[in-house]
Amino acid sequence: MSEIKIITNKEKYIKLWESQRASFLQSWQWGDVKSPNWQPVRIELSEESKTYVFSVLVRKLPFGLELGYLPRVDFLEDKIARKVVEFIKVKEICDLLVIESIRYA
Repeated sequence: MSEIKIITNKEKYIKLWESQRASFLQSWQWGDVKSPNWQPVRIELSEESKTYVFSVLVRKLPFGLELGYLPRVDFLEDKIARKVVEFIKVKEICDLLVIESIRYA
């Protein structure tokens, strides 16, 4: 069973981020650096016995659109990527989403 939600607890996010050894561009601090031009939306995904965190940077575009950028992620499994993308879609976090995967970089 998996659970996915927006996370606002900074300490918890940082602890999970450190444990998954994610890119600095997925850190809480990087989201703060990118503000105010980008709004960070932080996501927590619990999948079986593992928990992952992701930071989506959202920026307003012309015509009322919003661009989401998910930098330097390593989705270990495609099903995790699908769950994160579906969550972003259902929660209407952004209209367009760019995912930069380090798996294929």
